[in-house]
Amino acid sequence: MCGRFTLLREQVDCRQFGLDLKFHQLPHYNIAPRDQVTLIRDNPQRECVTANWGLVPGWLKDLSRAQINAREETIAEKPMFRNAFRQRRCLIPADGYFEWQSLPDRKQPWYIRKRDKSLMAFAGIWERYHASEDVFYDSCAIITTAANPLTAKVHDRIPVILQPEHYTTWLSTDSDLADCQSLLQPLASELLQLWPVSTYVNNPSHKGPQCIEAIAG
Repeated sequence: MCGRFTLLREQVDCRQFGLDLKFHQLPHYNIAPRDQVTLIRDNPQRECVTANWGLVPGWLKDLSRAQINAREETIAEKPMFRNAFRQRRCLIPADGYFEWQSLPDRKQPWYIRKRDKSLMAFAGIWERYHASEDVFYDSCAIITTAANPLTAKVHDRIPVILQPEHYTTWLSTDSDLADCQSLLQPLASELLQLWPVSTYVNNPSHKGPQCIEAIAG
């Protein structure tokens, strides 16, 4: 699964997503479930918005069942995800993400990013939940798939990280679903790097640069 990620750059250039805009932000070193995240979507025009991380379909009564991840193997069939996969796909920008390796005596967090430090774009889905007739909010989930050989030593899942040439296919509501599903593959190992970090990141209230500082492995 993907349970934490980062968006570190103070200026995010959205031109790679087909939007002629840049937005400024404070660096986010430890984005956690239920936090507000940035996403790119076609609705129907291309736009950059924020949403809660934890997918809440409109029919869901128990909001504690919100899902931060959706498995690519079942996304087209599960009621929680299938409508969003068909109609409401999105990209979630990130600079990297955290995963926890199960060891005999503890869980060791690792930080994973692109080797060239370029911006990641997680494949995501989004939904709109109407709390009342006039009050609504948007939510999202990150799609995961089987890990590549590099990240498999840490965890058996990896978020789907799409390449720029696939953004339009993923976002367009006119795309064939089979084409979209074919994109849900792990990014090649040689494009990523990873290192162990302190358990400081385990606390979602810890938001500083110590979250991604390497420690002795």
